[in-house]
Amino acid sequence: MSNYLSHIYSLGQLLTHHQIEWAVASPGSRSAPLLMALVRESNIQILMIRDERSAGFIAMGIAQQTQKATVLICTSGSAALNLAPAVCEAHYQNIPLLVLTADRPPEWIDQEDGQTIVQRNIYQNFCKSSFQLLPDYENPESFWYFQRTVNEAIITSAEIPKGPVHINFPLREPLYPKTKFNAQPVKTKIQIVKQSRSQPPKEILSLLQSEKKILLVAGQGNYSAQMQNQLNAVKVPIVADCTANLFKLQNTILLHDLFLSNLSDKTSKKYQPDIVLSFGNSVLSKSLKQFLRNYPPKKHLKIGKQKNISDTFQCLTHVLTTTAEDFFTQQITECLKTSCVPNYFQLWQSIEKGALEKQNNQMKQLRFSELHAVQTVLNHFPKSKQLCLHLGNSMPVRYVNRLQSELRNLNCEVFANRGVSGIDGTMSTAVGSALAKPKVLHVLILGDLSFFYDINALWNDRLPDNLRIVVLNNKGGIIFRYLPKTAALPELENYFETRHSFELQYMAKTFGIEHTSTHTATELKSCLHFFFEGSGTKLLEIHLDPLESQKVWQHMNSTR
Repeated sequence: MSNYLSHIYSLGQLLTHHQIEWAVASPGSRSAPLLMALVRESNIQILMIRDERSAGFIAMGIAQQTQKATVLICTSGSAALNLAPAVCEAHYQNIPLLVLTADRPPEWIDQEDGQTIVQRNIYQNFCKSSFQLLPDYENPESFWYFQRTVNEAIITSAEIPKGPVHINFPLREPLYPKTKFNAQPVKTKIQIVKQSRSQPPKEILSLLQSEKKILLVAGQGNYSAQMQNQLNAVKVPIVADCTANLFKLQNTILLHDLFLSNLSDKTSKKYQPDIVLSFGNSVLSKSLKQFLRNYPPKKHLKIGKQKNISDTFQCLTHVLTTTAEDFFTQQITECLKTSCVPNYFQLWQSIEKGALEKQNNQMKQLRFSELHAVQTVLNHFPKSKQLCLHLGNSMPVRYVNRLQSELRNLNCEVFANRGVSGIDGTMSTAVGSALAKPKVLHVLILGDLSFFYDINALWNDRLPDNLRIVVLNNKGGIIFRYLPKTAALPELENYFETRHSFELQYMAKTFGIEHTSTHTATELKSCLHFFFEGSGTKLLEIHLDPLESQKVWQHMNSTR
């Protein structure tokens, strides 16, 4: 039996060999050998989180910031299912996770034994690869198989496109060693040799030179300063949501959501591109997606090393299996400088300028509402600090998308779980991100339902000092008031908005978090300076009227 555990304990050495730094685990008996392998045989930081669903998103937040695989460990049974939302989100954001699930021996599956479910390939649709290890290690080649499999899993997670990888460990009893013993030495050491960057294909250069109306579409991502400098030099419109983090570029179109859905058919054809170059992950803007589906380009070139071919705009013609950083070389940007006609770029800049003037005038007269509150928070961000802004799904990410111009003078990166766009794990992701980057101020803006749904993110012995949580409390799910198909339903309030009377102050007291509550614009402004200063996780609750917020949003989106 010592031979069996010595195989498992080599896991810690393998992870150290691949320079993995973080592990997030939840308590459990069956997973004890996996946890002890890390405790005894590695230098990895181990974070114990009681709730598996929250643990998954905390691990994802750490990996999001470090861009290295974070280990995620859980026991057998439904614990593995509770990791699924985070695994799914990491899959769609290309975030590396190494998910290690403890399992019962195969002969006990479906035999009505406790904490026993079918775990093999449990995340098969939402991870790059799934690996099943052996229940026994008596064969001399079993250790070679163990190391080869774990190596392949780690490498697969780190290769571009990065993503979650699952290893299922069937573990027999006894799970705890009676005496101390050494792990088997690591023999299998795999080195990855990355392919050097090649010249842009002649076919692509020829395409870019043959058409004159070129549009760049940036999906969710965080792009290098070198790439941004290359893009800033071209006179080509770049349509980007806030999650693309290109709001500092002078040629980025930020207010497309405001004007694209209001264009007439005749006007839309003027903006219809000949070529779309898209890169990054998911696109937030529904107006942009609908515009390109209704007025498709002749060619759509999608840039990125992705597992699946996704045709978001329903007009895909070319897939370029390289990274955006490698694609936008000086040769490509020089080509774009001379190929796109100036009046097409000026056309987009003109409508953007008009939309910005309209929005600025509207914002000056804005009544206290959710959009007004978000703008106030953005305007009070510390200008001298590096910031990570995390956004909840439903309305918060859409409010900030509308207010992208407010971020241009900030040293800020925007993050949101837009891979799946669920409300689960929003706060846990921010907690993990703040733990991974302790010297950066992390601000999370989310709705009250998202906050309550992920409350276990605060059930944590290591809450970060650099996290500020802003909750837009409208006592329900306000986004359903903005959707035409649900807004008019008589069941709206009870069955879609799910109104509640929970108080955040009691939650904050339970977890020992400083809490501030505001009801007016004046109260909000007066507290923000102190909210961002000092240390410790802080919670700012902004009470808002959902009906007023709905009216303001509809007015902001009107054609008048």
